[in-house]
Amino acid sequence: MSQGQVKYSPVTHGLYSVFSKVKAIDGRTKLGKAIRGLRKELVEHCGGEGRVSATQRLIIEQVISRAIRRQMYEVHILKDKEFSRESFLIALENGLSRDLNYLGIHAKEMEKVLDLESYIKSKEETKEATSQ
Repeated sequence: MSQGQVKYSPVTHGLYSVFSKVKAIDGRTKLGKAIRGLRKELVEHCGGEGRVSATQRLIIEQVISRAIRRQMYEVHILKDKEFSRESFLIALENGLSRDLNYLGIHAKEMEKVLDLESYIKSKEETKEATSQ
């Protein structure tokens, strides 16, 4: 290491150590399944997989991260009943609210997608109706 560089040492204990591991959460765990479910719901809220923009995807990931941290803080507070970072929790809540507002409070309607059979059937019904 050259002179002037600071050695990075990640936190490996306590509540904050969990945050560095959020990206590497195993999808088979309860937390991983909850993350997948929340991501799916938020994507559907934004109009479905094909209609979510890159910006919305970033906001969705930020919402998931903030929601996980909020849950962890809530559990920590309930267990220890002592929390010295109220301002951080308030900032986390405000950020979560802001991100959810960016995604929109009201769900966007998804366009109805027809499969091939439904499309053919609707065309046949239209043809029959016009021929009568």
